Amino acid sequence: MLFRCFLDTDSSNPMVIAPVLSRAVYILLMCMLPVCLSANLLVDLEHFIETDGFIEDVDHDEVMPYIMNYLESPRHTEVILSRTLMYLPLVEQELKRHGLPEELKVLPLIESCYDPRVGSSKGALGLWQFMTITAQEMGLRVTADVDERRDPGRSTGAALEYLKYLYGKYGDWSVAFAAYNAGPGKVNRAIKLSGGNKSFNAIKYYLPRETRDYIPKYLAAQYIVSRYGEHGLNPDLPDLDLQWTSTVTVYREINLEEVAACTQVPVETLARLNPGLNHHVIPAIDGGYKLVLPHRVRTLFEDYQTDTPRNAYCLEYSQYEYEVDDRTTIYEIANKFDINPYLIKYWNQMTQPTVKRGEVLMIYQVLNPCGRSGDSDIVPNPFAKLPSRISAEEIMHLAALDYALRLEEELNWELHQSRPGMYVMD
Repeated sequence: MLFRCFLDTDSSNPMVIAPVLSRAVYILLMCMLPVCLSANLLVDLEHFIETDGFIEDVDHDEVMPYIMNYLESPRHTEVILSRTLMYLPLVEQELKRHGLPEELKVLPLIESCYDPRVGSSKGALGLWQFMTITAQEMGLRVTADVDERRDPGRSTGAALEYLKYLYGKYGDWSVAFAAYNAGPGKVNRAIKLSGGNKSFNAIKYYLPRETRDYIPKYLAAQYIVSRYGEHGLNPDLPDLDLQWTSTVTVYREINLEEVAACTQVPVETLARLNPGLNHHVIPAIDGGYKLVLPHRVRTLFEDYQTDTPRNAYCLEYSQYEYEVDDRTTIYEIANKFDINPYLIKYWNQMTQPTVKRGEVLMIYQVLNPCGRSGDSDIVPNPFAKLPSRISAEEIMHLAALDYALRLEEELNWELHQSRPGMYVMD
């Protein structure tokens, strides 16, 4: 039918036949393109799974449709990846702390597309899609004020403890994933029906379809997170205030509007950083509430809580290049600059933790270019002409200089308050 509709034309006119044949060739090529892409991906996927070595005995044909879903909707995939990059540093840090494989970092992508506010029709909620009963068994609060299933930090810690338990129970990550998705009860029943065989391939046909598809979905997510750049996907990095965060323990009831007024961070940003709050109010709870803030305003809010007088703040991020002078790791560099190493990893799109001599990394630091005492005295800013490339030693020297200048000004101001007109130094 395709060719018939093209060829039912005036064949005596070559000016008509030529464009018709061109359209036919174009459509044939467009029809063949997904087949060629799929074939090339299949070869690459085989190599990817072989070198990954985390999940074995996988039918590649079951994985391909899920990868193609990501690639055929590039804008949607980029939005998911952008959200993923906001939480991956936290998840990877927790995986390392729990001694678990890094490959587990993609599970929230399958569960919730890395959106902590997503809920399922069955009542599961958060990055890790905890049901209420399981969440409470793992020590998460689920109350009218706070739902820690939506709290990225608390839910990640609970999920990893639960996965560790499931792996210890079944001794196989594929089966542990199945138990995480369907529940241990259904997995135990499937093992019994398979004659006691605990391998995933032996029990998968006794499991719900969604659970059977979990491993192919996992591998597709692992592939897309590792290789998205090779397929022209370019997710936007989240704002630095959403990436580089710290926690402050709050013991009294306080609403986010008050926190916003103190820190000059928009309420919307604070709410996004603290999705575990059911309302814009931090309740007074036993042990305090771990409020997540942009790293640059942590000290400011700590001082506000303790009524400590501070110089005025106009904190901002400064980006510069750091040239590595000897072979090292992102962990050692992070320790120098007091930065989460996984932030350095994602800022520089690194796949390995080691860094060679001469490599140049992009680093951010939080600087205060206008510390003040009173209304007029402005502290000289040693960072005002910060070069684009700088060594760790120079950064430390400038930081020390900045601290000394601020200390000198505070001493001058205190003396001026007690004895007007007198300063310690000119």
